[in-house]
Amino acid sequence: MNSFYKVFVMTFIATLITACTTDPYARTVAVHNSQLPQHTPQPYEYWHKEGATKRSINDKIGHCRIEIDAQNLSEERADKLVSYCMQSDNYHLMKGWR
Repeated sequence: MNSFYKVFVMTFIATLITACTTDPYARTVAVHNSQLPQHTPQPYEYWHKEGATKRSINDKIGHCRIEIDAQNLSEERADKLVSYCMQSDNYHLMKGWR
């Protein structure tokens, strides 16, 4: 009877310690975190010129579109001519990720 009592007490203590040291929310947090949408970086292009502001860049793009009469051209042709116009004023087409 004495050894049964020792085994019972040791099992009870081990169960109690295990219950007190585990986080009951650990599994639910892991499940919820795995269900969050993962952000995949997407490539994009932008114009850059040393010292230029976003506004001055957009103004230059607008000026180039008006200068080449982009509304009367195909999109591909207009993009190509806008690119030439921007490059003629030392703008560089850069690629980034966001």
